[in-house]
Amino acid sequence: MLKNKIKPTERAVSVFAALVSAGVASVAVADDHSPIVVTATRTAQSADATIAPVTVITRQDIENSTARSVPDIIRATAGVDLSTNGPYGKTSGVFLRGTSTDHVLILIDGVKLYSATLGTTQIERLPLEQIDRIEILRGPRASLYGAEALGGVIQIFTRSGGKDKVVDLSIGGGSDSTKEASIGFSGGSGDSRFSIRASGFDTDGVDVLDGAQLDDDGFDRTSLLMSFDHDISSTANVGVDVLRTSGSTDYDNAFDTPDADNRSDYTQQIIALTGGFSLSDNWASTLKLSQSSDEAEDYRNDVFSSKFETDRTELSWQNDHQIGDAALFTWGVDYSDDEVDSSTEYDESSRDNLGLYAQYQREMGDHGLVVALRSDDNEQFGTFTTGNVDYRYAINSKLRLTAGLGRAFKAPSFNELYFPGFGNADLEVEESESFEIGLQGDLANGSFGVRLFKTEIDNLIGFDLVTFLPANIDEASIDGLEATYSTSFAGWGVRAALTLLDPEDKSTGKTLRRRSKTSLRIDANRNFGDWDLGGSIIYQGRRYEDSANTQPMDSYTVVNLQGKYRFNDNLSLTATAENLFDKEYETAIGYKEKGRSFYLRLKYEMPLK
Repeated sequence: MLKNKIKPTERAVSVFAALVSAGVASVAVADDHSPIVVTATRTAQSADATIAPVTVITRQDIENSTARSVPDIIRATAGVDLSTNGPYGKTSGVFLRGTSTDHVLILIDGVKLYSATLGTTQIERLPLEQIDRIEILRGPRASLYGAEALGGVIQIFTRSGGKDKVVDLSIGGGSDSTKEASIGFSGGSGDSRFSIRASGFDTDGVDVLDGAQLDDDGFDRTSLLMSFDHDISSTANVGVDVLRTSGSTDYDNAFDTPDADNRSDYTQQIIALTGGFSLSDNWASTLKLSQSSDEAEDYRNDVFSSKFETDRTELSWQNDHQIGDAALFTWGVDYSDDEVDSSTEYDESSRDNLGLYAQYQREMGDHGLVVALRSDDNEQFGTFTTGNVDYRYAINSKLRLTAGLGRAFKAPSFNELYFPGFGNADLEVEESESFEIGLQGDLANGSFGVRLFKTEIDNLIGFDLVTFLPANIDEASIDGLEATYSTSFAGWGVRAALTLLDPEDKSTGKTLRRRSKTSLRIDANRNFGDWDLGGSIIYQGRRYEDSANTQPMDSYTVVNLQGKYRFNDNLSLTATAENLFDKEYETAIGYKEKGRSFYLRLKYEMPLK
């Protein structure tokens, strides 16, 4: 149900601002089973009440998993497929419902972080230790977020402070000379809350590419997270968030000499200022000013070779109006400016975008409706209008029918447009239409969800073998099914997610490259007093490296296990085993993944008076 009145809540406007916008960190849960999510509508909803399909990965899920990175934790969840050029910080592409990697919008606390030259986000470099939760929204949402949200939105919320002061630290290590450590201090005093966290990660890695340089490809990362928010009054709040992560990653180059040493030094940073204001009982307003940057410098044998940096400035203003007890009207303005600074000369190195959006949500007895519309004025490509319509019908108290329609678009990246010798300045915007229908239900011993969806993409950017340049030569049709099931069995909490896809390039009839047609993930966890045991089974079906489907990659199954022992309320030791049966597999041809790996992590956490 929608909120009866818009007004400050327990943490005054600081929590309230988080609940009505997608721009503030950690959000509370509605109950033990249904967390509050904001990504689907940019307003607060119970996950059970959200019409659009959203998967929530909580901090507890992260703690209970064997994951060492963001790609690890989201792999094979409903609708998610990955292509990685090796483990430990190597390039990872995310396919949501079979769409391309640059069709997925990545947000960090409501701020877009990406490379405007690549058109994607380097999620493999983000620090998992600093993340509170991840919301994975499947399906188009350009009506709220603009370009890139064609396949869906993945929003990462960082860890913030609460009213209780807590200090925590952890150290760990394992296979491939991996070492990691983190320390955090968070809490609150009066009308203020704060959090400061630092972490480090270092590994020798593995030799990722066959037939290239014969050396291990290491990775290291250092990150700092700071957040502070303060209640100015009972109706106003301000906050600041800073995330900075930097390090280096070694990589292999198949076209270089066997003795070459290639590495990339990187920095990712976000600074955001947020103000939340309750202008009346029925009107809340949120302002956010942010700056994000993504920088990479490449070196060969310690000699500088290239630099690519994106600086993005964003200003957003969101307003939420409660209409009676059953409707919420949201409208807002998003302005962004991208600047590219590179050692490579581009014909154009900047562009801005102005987006205006409006959304209406209404509960009508057994029916629920969400309608959203957005207009984006892109400096390079003109004006585009996108929209979504989502509908829910409660068949009874346990069963809900949902349906959705959506239009989205994606502007070409700077590399696709202007990279010397490769870019094509005549490229047009990719556009899509999507439809889905689903059934969700609560059973005596669990809950389930089934969704059928179809996406048609026009002007899909591909590679023209005649001109050897990117061109709008492809059309894609993606049919799919997602099924999820959660239950408790013999004391075990079990979750399963199945995705079936038919991602077709309509111009050739072939399967879109690097997409698996079948994905299955099963997670199970159980508590035995001072012990927690858990694990996951991940299956990915066959895929093709090339558009002609002449280079197949075999299906694979990976088993991961984890055990945690609590010495007391403050101290615990966690042991994990990844790829327990040492399965050899690839998601990008020639690039090896981790074999059997073991890790230990000691964690100390203590509340302070």
